[in-house]
Parts: sequence; structure tokens; C-alpha cells
Amino acid sequence: MGMKVPALAVLAAAAFAFPVSAAAGGAITQARTAAVDPVSFDGARALPEGGLVTPGSSTDRRTPEEIAKDEQVKADARVALTATLPGPDKEIAPPAPSKWITQDLMVAGATGALTGMLIGSLWGMTGLGVGLLVGFLIAYGVNKLKS
Repeated sequence: MGMKVPALAVLAAAAFAFPVSAAAGGAITQARTAAVDPVSFDGARALPEGGLVTPGSSTDRRTPEEIAKDEQVKADARVALTATLPGPDKEIAPPAPSKWITQDLMVAGATGALTGMLIGSLWGMTGLGVGLLVGFLIAYGVNKLKS
């Protein structure tokens, strides 16, 4: 036990000392670059939201035609989001009731399950469970075929 503590302390000190200086070098350089030129980061020009430069700013190098085209595209996108589609309104129809689960089928299945459980009880607990399942399936199937 006494030997493990100094070895762990040396390993912990080494882990904290060496990787920090190597990883911090790149981050410090990027921070200095961003502080000197806040518009530039990682070699790319930072653009405002939407990827377009605001018209009339000092970094805008577009022609008036390009500015008009970009503004028209943004206006068309806003209209497309708020426009209603032509045509009649349609409500979603409620789902049709299931033909597999009806009150008559469930009552017939329960009756068959009780009958199967009664007969299956002659063969013990296993027969009880198997009789329940088989009785339900037979009664349900017969009544499903009738309907």
C-alpha cells in the first residue's frame, strides 16, 4: 500500500503538467487572433445570421443587383413560411374501430377461457394455464369466423 501512493502522485502530476501546455498553445493562439481581428476566426470571415452581410456595412462587397436579389430571396422565404395553401380544408377522419377486438369476441373468448381452465385443471397447474389459453383461442377463433 505504501508503494502505490507515491507512484499515483507522480502519475497524477505528470498527467496534469504535460498535456495542458500542449493543448493550450493552439487555443491561446486562436484567442489572440480573435482579440486582434474579431471578424476573422479560423481563417474564415464571420458573417451575420443567414450568411449575408448587412447592406451598407464596410465588409459588404456585393453589387446593388446582388443585394436586391438577396433581399428578394429573404422576402420570398418569409412569405413562403406564412402563406396558406389553396384548396379545401380537410379534417382527418377518426380511425375505424378494430374488427379484431369487439365486445362479442371478448365475451366469447372469456367464456372459452373459463371452460378451458376448468378442463385444464384436471392436469394440474400447467394444464390450468394451457387450458386457459387454448380455450380462449378456440372460442375467439370460432366466433371470429362466424362474424
